[in-house]
Amino acid sequence: MNTTLGARVSSERHPVPYPLATHPSSTRLTVSRSSLADRLALRLGLALVIWGRRHIERTPDRIEVRDRAVAGFATELARRERELDARRRLLLQLPRR
Repeated sequence: MNTTLGARVSSERHPVPYPLATHPSSTRLTVSRSSLADRLALRLGLALVIWGRRHIERTPDRIEVRDRAVAGFATELARRERELDARRRLLLQLPRR
């Protein structure tokens, strides 16, 4: 092991600056700190979004209403399909002119 004791490292050495941005488009970016007003506005905005979405939760009443609407739509589609099928059969049974 090659070690020397008591060797002083010069504190005058300055590190070589490391290039932080290598891509040309990153030279246009600037670092900015958010102010207290920005942070408050962000928190207020998030609180308003959360507050506005509180009634969208899937409550049992909403699920029941949605299920009834889907069932009604499905029965309406089935009824229309039956009517179209009956018309097709009727038209196929008529004699040609």
